[in-house]
Amino acid sequence: MPWQRSSEALKKQVYRQHTHGISRKSLGRNFRKSDSTLARYYDHMYEVENRKLLTLQIPRVLGIDEHFFSRQTRFATTLCDLKRRRVFDVAPGQSNASLAPYLSELKGSLDCPELLSGSPCRGRSFPCGAPGAASSHENLPHD
Repeated sequence: MPWQRSSEALKKQVYRQHTHGISRKSLGRNFRKSDSTLARYYDHMYEVENRKLLTLQIPRVLGIDEHFFSRQTRFATTLCDLKRRRVFDVAPGQSNASLAPYLSELKGSLDCPELLSGSPCRGRSFPCGAPGAASSHENLPHD
């Protein structure tokens, strides 16, 4: 917001600290800002981070791992960007039917029909935006 007299670095710091559990009252004392100002900073940075998440592209090398999550959700599937060694996203469910709606909403193209049909797609590379898919933390070489 152009009329505000605060840096993006300050807003990011407030966002990170409040996300990690520090109350706005404590942040207000530390940064000498009012509660409503800190709420505006947090809301602004939340919108920025949310826009980043909505425009994520499927990584070129995708690692897939299923694991037990909780009694209610049962299983979760972790999708990893193996090139950057980072977690891309965590999706609830383990079966192909539960992951199909999630995979169809992702930006880019995931050309692994075996992933949706149930048979493993290990050891293959694909020419689209996701050249390979790895299961159980196997790293596939990129062509």
